[in-house]
Amino acid sequence: MATQAGHVQLHEDILHAVFNQFDLDLDNGEKRRTLARSARVCKAFHGPAIRVLWRRLEDIIPLFRILPSFVNVGRKERGDELYMLTDEVSAEEWDRLELYAPCVSSLGTLPPSRGGNPLTGRAIIPSTWAYLTRLAAGKPLLPRLLQLTWVWTSPQSTEILQLATPSLESFELICYDVRTDEEHARASRQEEESSIRLMLSAALSAAPNLHDLRLHMGSSHVAIAVPLIARLPTLRRLYLVNAVNADALRAVADKALTFLYLHQVDLPDAMVPAFRGFSHLKTLAINDHPTNNRIYEVFSSPHLDDLRILFYPAVPL
Repeated sequence: MATQAGHVQLHEDILHAVFNQFDLDLDNGEKRRTLARSARVCKAFHGPAIRVLWRRLEDIIPLFRILPSFVNVGRKERGDELYMLTDEVSAEEWDRLELYAPCVSSLGTLPPSRGGNPLTGRAIIPSTWAYLTRLAAGKPLLPRLLQLTWVWTSPQSTEILQLATPSLESFELICYDVRTDEEHARASRQEEESSIRLMLSAALSAAPNLHDLRLHMGSSHVAIAVPLIARLPTLRRLYLVNAVNADALRAVADKALTFLYLHQVDLPDAMVPAFRGFSHLKTLAINDHPTNNRIYEVFSSPHLDDLRILFYPAVPL
């Protein structure tokens, strides 16, 4: 029996290695169709092919489509396809979703900086998220999720609270406000900032093993985020894809970061930073070279051997 069990395990490992050769692209429909057909060939092919097929999802819609009552009900005003549950989910249907959900290790659309467009996406009605959260009974919807990219679009965007999980290692949050001028005018700044603070705090608390964090947000939102970032014990790579000031840098200067990306540093020309830190840093990347060179005095790491400046000002340094 031991020999037979060992043979079966080896056999499945080989099949998984074969299907892994697809190196699945999110937008490669032919590769996905081939894997789906392979999963239907026989029972031995099913598990390894399904795990590769579901490993990376552009969004969570395909997973929820496993539920028969999860359907497209039209479009929102800004063009998003709108989805919702139109009936209760049976125990058998939920069991089937829970069979596939652990296969998902990467979820998220491309952010605008890498060719994605959050304005033309697909949205799920909040009541559906609430219902699915109740069915999950406190367990993560995606229990083995490792990488997550998510777009926050308004103070009502709370989906991330259902997706953050202890297994998460890499998290990219894009605060991309798609509300109309009228909607934006109705929302107070306090409502917006409180929403981001509570949402981000809960998401980061649910992911204690996070080592890679990428935030695309305005300066006022960065000021909210950095005290929360300081609580992450395992964080090693941090991307702040908007302007940051000296206070924001001070808040994370004691972190054991090995990689730091700053889009822009707002430091007055006459200011001399009064702190030092980032003692473990190996790579520092800055998109726009700061006009005040004294900012580099902040980075006191003896390990820093890679400095990347993407754009220099059109004036002598």
